[in-house]
Amino acid sequence: MSKMKELYTMEQEIARDTEIRLLERIDESIKQRQKNALWRLWSKALGEKASDCDRESDKVAVIRTAIAAINLATCLFIIASILRHW
Repeated sequence: MSKMKELYTMEQEIARDTEIRLLERIDESIKQRQKNALWRLWSKALGEKASDCDRESDKVAVIRTAIAAINLATCLFIIASILRHW
């Protein structure tokens, strides 16, 4: 009878571990989808798709993001300079 309880307990632990791993994978999948959706929207906000190839379009979107960030930083420095000398 004791071995039956041990087997039952082991089966419960295995099932619990499996369920936890499955929930972690689902959580990772949801986070990845949200990340992909956010990146897709950002890429579209930067302009039209540069190529039919997704990998190449992503590279172009990264370059456009860098250009936008540099432009924003430049504007902030100009504004800071104006406020300082005002």
